[in-house]
Amino acid sequence: GYDVTDYDAVNPDYGTTEEFEAFVAEAHARGIRVYLDYVVNHTGKGHPWFAGALASETSPYRDWYLLSTDPETDLREGRFAMLTSGYDASKWRNAPVTSGDAEARRYRFALDWSDASAPVLTVEPTDDELLEGDDTAVDRFLYFGTPARNVRFAALGDERYELVVDYLSPWGLLVRTSDDPSWPAGTKYGAPNAQAKLTPGQPFTLRRDGADVLFDHMKTWRFYSEFSSDYMPDLNYG
Repeated sequence: GYDVTDYDAVNPDYGTTEEFEAFVAEAHARGIRVYLDYVVNHTGKGHPWFAGALASETSPYRDWYLLSTDPETDLREGRFAMLTSGYDASKWRNAPVTSGDAEARRYRFALDWSDASAPVLTVEPTDDELLEGDDTAVDRFLYFGTPARNVRFAALGDERYELVVDYLSPWGLLVRTSDDPSWPAGTKYGAPNAQAKLTPGQPFTLRRDGADVLFDHMKTWRFYSEFSSDYMPDLNYG
């Protein structure tokens, strides 16, 4: 399909390489030619090349895609030779966030929900013991990690909550009001926009259905796709 994750293997949903080779041999024996139609304009976001390109700015796959933290400036300066029509926001998509060489740290997440329209999160490094809420606590969850975790805040009273957790996440974090994996509408609270960054020790105002919350050391990469899809980054032929 269009969402390519491996150019060298047969999708296991369709069979094995050996079965495909047998199919081609049988077709040829009957005078039938087999043509393969495959995509070389882009890969799927799950392709190892794309994962490698995002993992490091020195990756050998880095220039195989059109990646930028500031597409408008990069286009104006002629960095992407294959793009000549200028900046079109609809064709630049957010890629998974990379956080450099970040290691797991223990953080205290203090949540003030006294203004439900704009709850405030303050995050600080700490050496304190891990703390999270029990089943009687009001549902406030920190959502983070890979694979992602939903960890309940402890209710301190007066709409204030606290959580101490060993935190590591390549894409940031969200605050949720449900642990329902179907993500009911209105249960996600995040950053007011994709440019807002969380600085440890400084209050950070959350917005309902906002963007992923990033620490100030994290970068949001954007990739180009003529397919106008979050799943199919174009390869760089410039």
